[in-house]
Amino acid sequence: MRSKTEIRTEGHIIMEENVQEPLPKIQCFREYEPISLTKSQQNYLKIVYELSLSNEAVHISDVAAELKVTKASSCVAMDVLEKKGLIYRDNYRQIRLTETGRNQAMMITYKFKMIRQFLMDILHVSQENATADAGMMEHYLNEETLCGLCKLIDGPENVNP
Repeated sequence: MRSKTEIRTEGHIIMEENVQEPLPKIQCFREYEPISLTKSQQNYLKIVYELSLSNEAVHISDVAAELKVTKASSCVAMDVLEKKGLIYRDNYRQIRLTETGRNQAMMITYKFKMIRQFLMDILHVSQENATADAGMMEHYLNEETLCGLCKLIDGPENVNP
């Protein structure tokens, strides 16, 4: 069994190996209807997704610790994500992703990994810098640009999970 490597950058946890859930097979980001989320909301959703891969139960304190924010800030963000139908909280106040929330989080993760791969493979940027830059760029590139990146790196099926 291969070991799991974590890279942490600006509130992102990127699992390099042993990902428990594969990224979706997509055709240049057109299969899922994007939901309008701020950069901060995307980061919260992505953290909930990443934590849910390794822990069955995700709590406000876990999210706050990963993003280095207060529990109160995390609670407000979870309220917003819940109103948008992306998460729900069970009877034990554990945070769970809805199907829509999981799809959105997977797309955010996929965009990050595709951008990072492009930076490393095509532009020969170091993994550390590619990880940091992709963490910023994932929030701002439009669908046309992302589709171009897909084609340049030989399609979405070739992006390393």
